[in-house]
Amino acid sequence: MNADTGPMPESEDAAHPPREGDLGSAASDRQPDAEPTRQGALEVAGRSGRYTLFAALVAAVISSVVAAGSAVYVNIAQSDRTVRIETDKAVRSDRQKVYVDCATTLFALFEQLGRIQGKLIAHTSREEVKPELPEYSRVGIRVLGQLELAMMVGSPAMADVAGRLAERYIRFNQDEWVTFARKYLSFGAPNESDIAEWEHDSAAMVKSINDFVADLDHINVELIKAGRDDLSANR
Repeated sequence: MNADTGPMPESEDAAHPPREGDLGSAASDRQPDAEPTRQGALEVAGRSGRYTLFAALVAAVISSVVAAGSAVYVNIAQSDRTVRIETDKAVRSDRQKVYVDCATTLFALFEQLGRIQGKLIAHTSREEVKPELPEYSRVGIRVLGQLELAMMVGSPAMADVAGRLAERYIRFNQDEWVTFARKYLSFGAPNESDIAEWEHDSAAMVKSINDFVADLDHINVELIKAGRDDLSANR
């Protein structure tokens, strides 16, 4: 064995330990862990930024849709209101004309019935009563026409009242007036020479006209109320 053989020298690292403040080795040791941390932070920041941008974009879209929807709704509401106002005006105008015409023809009917009744009360001859028959028929046709129009353009209340007026008028004609007119006032009437029966039936017709006019007058009060309600509702 060689006598002068001494202990083996320590390695270079062992011979030169890192001095205090020399972070080269520690920094090199921490570098692999620090890099992923920075990348993660960047990714989180990126996702956060994209989320913020996306949220802002969604909010902007929603706001625009809501604003547009509100504008459309307002426009539709305004259009509907305009149409409704114009429709109400037209309905009111039509109703007013129909109701006025209806009232006018009803008064014409009352006048004609009064004229016939007056002649019957005065015990005039059938020849003096006959000229009233065509006018009564003409007025009656107008009354039925106006009542039908009132039923078409009026409210349910108006339609009910107008219908009852028309029904009462038809019943008077069918049950009483037509029989009387055919018997005494038509061409070639079978009872032209029976004066006593003419006077008897004339008195009965006067009473029938009184009852008929009283019923019409009662229903006409309801007609006026229904017409006033309809016209007031469309102002």
